Amino acid sequence: LGALSQNAIRTILLSSPCYPNNNTSTKLSSPLAQTSTWADDMRYTQAYQWTTPLHYIDVQEKSYEDRCAAFSRDCQFVYDRDCANDFCVAGAIANYTRQILLQEATIRRTKNESFHLRSTRDMQQRATKSCNVDAEALMFVTHFVGDIHQPLHVSRAGDKGGNTIHVYFPTRKIQILDVDRPPHLLYTNLHKVWDEDAIDRVMKEVYHDSQVEFFDAIQVFLSNETTEDINSWLICGNASEACTTEWARESLNLALTAAYVNTNTEQDVQINSILSEEYYDLGVSVIRKRLAQAG
Repeated sequence: LGALSQNAIRTILLSSPCYPNNNTSTKLSSPLAQTSTWADDMRYTQAYQWTTPLHYIDVQEKSYEDRCAAFSRDCQFVYDRDCANDFCVAGAIANYTRQILLQEATIRRTKNESFHLRSTRDMQQRATKSCNVDAEALMFVTHFVGDIHQPLHVSRAGDKGGNTIHVYFPTRKIQILDVDRPPHLLYTNLHKVWDEDAIDRVMKEVYHDSQVEFFDAIQVFLSNETTEDINSWLICGNASEACTTEWARESLNLALTAAYVNTNTEQDVQINSILSEEYYDLGVSVIRKRLAQAG
């Protein structure tokens, strides 16, 4: 997206019938920010159900003796194995980015094939009539870049990225007074903790439930990082596939060293575990940095 100016992005999005032009988001700094949940909303519609696997990477554990346990040093994202035919979040970012840059391209998928780039005007005209294809690609890329930076979107196939690991998450800080009264525990799953629950808690406790304040804090975080650190985030090779592969490997490493780790035992989080304050604090620090890196 760095190849497009903000004016070009704004023009593409605002000219699209499917752009979510709602009043609740108008204070956010970029028109892209208003589209951040569009891809999630659309995956639950019949027309876009096929995009569901494009939100994540299931790393195949059967290739490893330790089944990708916490702190595994062997477990790796292998593109050809875990993203066959580009059909995962890493491939989706690369392909939709090419579509944006080629402009004449569009994405088509039939029942028996993955999605492919097409460059004929005929196919572009037969694309979804409700959404400008360039705007659609921009909104997908915006969301998928966020997804690939979330550790449990690049994680173990066996537990579906933590979706099958049900846990108790403290939705407020545990106090000494809670000895006689259990803290408020939310029965949820590990994936949702990283996708929503931890963010919801920090938003309420620190940022007054304000997206604007939260995003401002991300900007402050970025301003406190050294230029050298920020530049290191951008080193990932020349091809878009190289960038997405690097981002995916970073997320998998964080899944195995943070998201899957019970901070009390330093072992895998087990089903029905009660997550600790230390786990929450670590999670928020990882989430904050990954959101900053995702841009």
